[in-house]
Amino acid sequence: MSDAQWQFLGYDIRAGFRYIKAGWSDFFSSDASPVASSLHEPVLVHESETERYVVLAGKKVAGDSAKYEAVLLPASISLIKHLSLPVSAESDIDSFIGLEVEASSPFPQSDTLFGWKVIDRSDGQLSLVLAISSARLSQQFIDTVPLSNRAMSSEIWAKTEAGEFIAFQSEAYSDRLSKQRGKQKWLVLAMAYVMLALVAIAAVPVAAKFLEMREVRQLYNSLEQQANPVAAVRGDLAIYNQMATELNLIGAQQVDAIELLDTLSSLMPDDTYLLLLEYKNGGIRLDGRSSNAAMLLQQLDRSGAFAKVESIAGIRKEGRTGKERFSLLITPLSEEGSE
Repeated sequence: MSDAQWQFLGYDIRAGFRYIKAGWSDFFSSDASPVASSLHEPVLVHESETERYVVLAGKKVAGDSAKYEAVLLPASISLIKHLSLPVSAESDIDSFIGLEVEASSPFPQSDTLFGWKVIDRSDGQLSLVLAISSARLSQQFIDTVPLSNRAMSSEIWAKTEAGEFIAFQSEAYSDRLSKQRGKQKWLVLAMAYVMLALVAIAAVPVAAKFLEMREVRQLYNSLEQQANPVAAVRGDLAIYNQMATELNLIGAQQVDAIELLDTLSSLMPDDTYLLLLEYKNGGIRLDGRSSNAAMLLQQLDRSGAFAKVESIAGIRKEGRTGKERFSLLITPLSEEGSE
């Protein structure tokens, strides 16, 4: 994959990943980390033939034995160098250290041992200490130290004037780091489990409220379904009350309302129903629905029961019911005769 594919707004995305990796590594591996004493392995350090002590997370602790051992090289065969570089370069610190070792080591490349440690981060600068030594001279010194277990390779350390311990890169050091990373993984899993547990605890009242709201919604829907027939009956009653009012008005105009209803009932097909019956200015308006409104108009007009039957609005078919909507104006025979 080309470098251009890792660029976003002129920024190398890979550098961001390296910053994150370096930050987490510092949190878990730094001697100053709050979890260092729990994650780091104690190391039995041999400073001379007679002096030895246990070091945990860069600090001396009580005890005289440990699974891992290290030999502390004397200052006479170790070179200590203090370095400073921009924090932005931390993502590529391994390359920087390699170049610095190559430039600073007085020993042949095949005989060079080195190790480094970050001391401080402040004001945008990264302070670190680099230790360099000879593999041949280091082994000669190790042979003079009474190790507890010579069958197991020991680490090689150096110490700065400020008392900072620096581990050289070696197989024994890598083994201890591998053990340490195993603890780190368990810690991350434990933290993830705790976070999930906290989320689950927080989700309990939310889930309870959701179930409560769902029950309320179901109850509302049930009540709404039960109320629908009541609403329909109430609508029908309103229509019937309006029709009754109009029939009373028709009766007041000397039109026989009972006879009119009987006539309409006998002439209208069973699939026809009225939504409006209104008496106004000597005419009777009928609004309703029918499967064939045009045929209904002809049937009423040809019946001879009325002086005139006419449509006062266009016939329209409703998609919901499939019936045709009609509005008719009927002139009773009494009104036609009176004219």
